[in-house]
Amino acid sequence: MGLNYKVYLFNLRAYREKVLPAFHTFFAKNDPDPVFALMKECIHYLNDNPELSEKLFWDEESCEDDIGILKGTVYYSPDDGRSTNQCNSDGAYKVRKEYARSHLCSIVIEILCVPKYSGVSSEQNMGNSSLIPYLYEKSQYIEDLFTSVKQVRGGPLELPIGEISELFTKQDIQEFSMHLDKVPVPKDSAIRKEYDNLRALLKLALGEGDLTLVLALM
Repeated sequence: MGLNYKVYLFNLRAYREKVLPAFHTFFAKNDPDPVFALMKECIHYLNDNPELSEKLFWDEESCEDDIGILKGTVYYSPDDGRSTNQCNSDGAYKVRKEYARSHLCSIVIEILCVPKYSGVSSEQNMGNSSLIPYLYEKSQYIEDLFTSVKQVRGGPLELPIGEISELFTKQDIQEFSMHLDKVPVPKDSAIRKEYDNLRALLKLALGEGDLTLVLALM
């Protein structure tokens, strides 16, 4: 059914005011302390939400290992020893920063910037779920949106969830909601559950100023 897209409910304020500045400080000044503070916050959240820890394959122990890699106290080499994260050379700093960018950013963002609400899944599979062929049959707009024919207009996230993440604008969300409203409610109970969840995400994203949606290519 095309590319493996997911839609996430997303707190843009938390991303811009907390997560992005911490990683910028690390990348620009070789100061990982703000990132460590975020990771400690993640540990507390994962300890309270073990199901998310299982989903992300990331727990307190692996988080502490990652902190050690960024400090240079836990050995890491991306290329079989030709370069490592240890010592204070420019090369070692580069390895640490690239590790943070490629291995940590997405996880931290998903934990701290994807809000959780009771009764709603903040992550909606829009690539290979049973809902997708139903929506594509009923709405050309929705098919175009999730097959890269139509683009959302909020621009890419500098530090994404997954490989690439694009922000929905409020106008994008309104248009998506309008077209979803035109789709008949599915009779199949499993498809109906996904349909209802997608409607709930759109309603939340439209109802709170700090919230939007992110379209992530995984």
